[in-house]
Amino acid sequence: MFTGGEPLLFPAKLAVFAYAVKSIAKAEGSNPKLYVYTAICGYGKILGVLNEIDGIVLTPHKMSDIEDFITLNNLMNEDTAGLFDGKSMRLNLFPDIKKALPDNINLSKWQIKEIEWIKDCPVSKGEDFRRVSELWTM
Repeated sequence: MFTGGEPLLFPAKLAVFAYAVKSIAKAEGSNPKLYVYTAICGYGKILGVLNEIDGIVLTPHKMSDIEDFITLNNLMNEDTAGLFDGKSMRLNLFPDIKKALPDNINLSKWQIKEIEWIKDCPVSKGEDFRRVSELWTM
């Protein structure tokens, strides 16, 4: 799981890092699933990492994210090249963001989870959380 700060601020660097993680894990006999947790709805930024990861968990945080999300969603629905095939695309929706989406929006490409803000949210059970600086010292 690649998470905040905001991993999609540097999609090219994240893609290189994800590739390295998968390569090292494969050499050690494992095949981890890699997911990017992000609030950035930019289609280009998501495409920049998509080949190296298994999925995106997108959580739009503010009303200004709505327009970018709608563009992303429309492009995903028009994807004839199958760029998103086999990828886990999860969408976390806060109540105000959900309410702001158009009534007729097609969210069929997403696994949707309605969420509430949780201060100091704990890591989910069964997930491994490590800081990058610690990852390389193991």
